[in-house]
Amino acid sequence: MIIKKLKVHNYKGIKDLEIQFTENITIFAGVNGSGKTTVLDAAAVLLSWFIARTESIKKNGQIIPETDINNDESESSLEIYTELKEAFEPGTNNTVINWKQAKTRKGRVKKDESDYSNLNKAVKKIQNHIESGNNIPLIVYYPINRSVIDIPLRIRKKHQFDGSVTAYENSLTGKTNFRTFFEWFREREDFENEKKASEFDENINIQNKISEYSDYSGDIQLNAVRSAIRTFTGFEDLRVRRNPLRMLVNKGNNILTVGQLSDGEKCLLAMVGDLARRLSIANPKMDNPLNGSGIILIDEIDLHLHPKWQRMIIPKLKETFPACQFILTTHSPQIISHVRPEEIILLYPDEKSGISVKMPLDSYGMNSDRILEEILEVPSRPIEIENKISELFMLIDKNKTEEAKKVHSELKDLIGADPELSKAEIIIRKLVMLNK
Repeated sequence: MIIKKLKVHNYKGIKDLEIQFTENITIFAGVNGSGKTTVLDAAAVLLSWFIARTESIKKNGQIIPETDINNDESESSLEIYTELKEAFEPGTNNTVINWKQAKTRKGRVKKDESDYSNLNKAVKKIQNHIESGNNIPLIVYYPINRSVIDIPLRIRKKHQFDGSVTAYENSLTGKTNFRTFFEWFREREDFENEKKASEFDENINIQNKISEYSDYSGDIQLNAVRSAIRTFTGFEDLRVRRNPLRMLVNKGNNILTVGQLSDGEKCLLAMVGDLARRLSIANPKMDNPLNGSGIILIDEIDLHLHPKWQRMIIPKLKETFPACQFILTTHSPQIISHVRPEEIILLYPDEKSGISVKMPLDSYGMNSDRILEEILEVPSRPIEIENKISELFMLIDKNKTEEAKKVHSELKDLIGADPELSKAEIIIRKLVMLNK
């Protein structure tokens, strides 16, 4: 399942916007207040209806709050076009379905109506698919407040993890629940350990059992989570220990509790672990659940990440979760340099429509300075340094070599070795020789 198109009308700061999405990854970039998060929120509102109707045809998803209607308007509407893969209807072409939600302020004349008729028709087939124990597409939203990790000292509330639809539990509520991940991991690990132990029976030939034990590769769902976390962080052997209750990882030659990791490490572990867990639950019939499909919304994918990790995260998302559609936001040049221009949508505040859209001509492989200046339209240097460099080259153009040398020296004291200063120095030397 993927999103093909999204229409946003009078929602929060956006007056009118229509966006086409690529099949694998779409990244929104822009200044704060340009509408990046609003687009993800709009998609989450509409996708909540797919989840709700999948569980019950009478169940409702999220409603546009009246406070989210654009301040200048009396009504708002959101419409989504999704494509269901043929797995839901074997032997047929992919099916595009759309549904719409409309909201009018109290006391105002209703101009538009919500329409879930196409969704309801599709959901009936999907419910039959689920009842047969088949795989389902994952839908999950990781917003900006996902960074908090709470390691429970004891489990007070018991969750049920039976059935693929439990992959949708709190998937769009706005916060990664690490407590649920911890509980799920502990339960699956108990099951894994019991299966290993059951391979040994005093009344059965021990040698045969040792061979069977060696052949047992572990719980498929846990292995999927461990594999995803290892790919992204390099951490090995994620596990739970009981006395005291804690979660451990091997980081190089060190054994650490999850609470001892950096904020960036914890944030990435929690998100990747939760995503892999949900895919494992949603795809009970897959040998590798990480190949399951889904729509994954992530706000500020670069949150808390070192530039080195920012560079690798997009390629690793594509590699680790190849069938998922990722819709992301970022401010990071490191992220943008690792995606194709057709996968980037630039958003800008606009007085008339609330937001305007632009597609970059280039992005992949560009250095950070070029991305800042040409794509994000932000100076790559402090403005006073930019002005000083401009002054330097203006003096060079006027053949004022002595003054240029002085400005060059001042800049070198401020910023050290720099390609622009090296270029200026070569030109100054040539001018001095020509002037002799």
